[in-house]
Amino acid sequence: MSNEFCRFLSNGCSLELSNSQIYVKPCCWFRNAIPFNGSETLKTLHDTDSWLPGCSVCKQQEQNGFFSFRQASFQIVPDLPDGKITTLDINLDFECNAACIICNASSSTLWGKELKRFKIDHTPTDLTGKDRIEDALSSLDLSHVSRVKFFGGEPLFNDLHVKVLEYFPEPKNVEIWYTTNASIYPTLDVLDLWAKFKLVYFEASLDGIGKQFDYIRWPLKWDLVEKNLFRLKNEAPVNLLFRINHTLNPFNVFYYDRMVEWVDTHFATNRLGDETEINIHPCWGTWDLSKTPLSLRNAILPNSSAFKAVNNTPLNTDLSSISDFIKQWEPRRKNNWKETFPEIVKYFNLD
Repeated sequence: MSNEFCRFLSNGCSLELSNSQIYVKPCCWFRNAIPFNGSETLKTLHDTDSWLPGCSVCKQQEQNGFFSFRQASFQIVPDLPDGKITTLDINLDFECNAACIICNASSSTLWGKELKRFKIDHTPTDLTGKDRIEDALSSLDLSHVSRVKFFGGEPLFNDLHVKVLEYFPEPKNVEIWYTTNASIYPTLDVLDLWAKFKLVYFEASLDGIGKQFDYIRWPLKWDLVEKNLFRLKNEAPVNLLFRINHTLNPFNVFYYDRMVEWVDTHFATNRLGDETEINIHPCWGTWDLSKTPLSLRNAILPNSSAFKAVNNTPLNTDLSSISDFIKQWEPRRKNNWKETFPEIVKYFNLD
């Protein structure tokens, strides 16, 4: 039966692209991807009953008091025999129209273009391997798949997601999930296709509203994203549900409740009354949530979900990477964090 430590280890399959090679993992958060070599590639993980090196994200999440993807596996993955794929993640296409401050060239072609434009050394994003997706999918038994999730890049930037969905002759049995920046409105053909599936989860990445969204999700504009979401609420098939993915970083953690208020006021449900869920998780890397100054942590209201999240995160006082980012990119993007996040300026020393 399914793995009792984490069901993704026995029944998950996450396909990703790196260096023109397709790799496979049990889930999107697993850190040790294996070169894809058919349906048996992950078999060695099925009997695991404790943390693996690749499980570092979930392990850290649980240690810091967050609900982890491992824990969620028992809600997401049906209890089926080992090796029966029930969840499929597609993380093969990094074409994207955004260069978010919390992202990089390995996950966004626009980031790569920006680095090239300013002659900054980087490893170019290689998309050549995504043509092998059909070979990978055709070698897998997808008859038990009940959940497909698309990552990016921006999954609505092209039609790769449509090609993947064609592998499911009984769409009424399959839920599909999109992690999207919501800046691209789905075509009529895509909306018609979505209507055939069991459920569609539209997960909009909103790390703030207004100018704060514009700063974090550069060069996207909040006005367009908000317009797309309202339009989708009125026009999408009735099987579409909304989720908000909110990545907490040192600049937006103080403003988390503003985003929640916007959701509660304007976007609490789809048009049938199904609740919009909000999923928060910490940022890593340059904008790691741990770099939130102690004085700022203490300024967050204790009843805010962001308060628990940031105060369960170890303190890192090295803000040099944030300072370097600001000095390097604000002149090029013509924005200013002090004007965009004025209430938190006093908590940072980034000059």
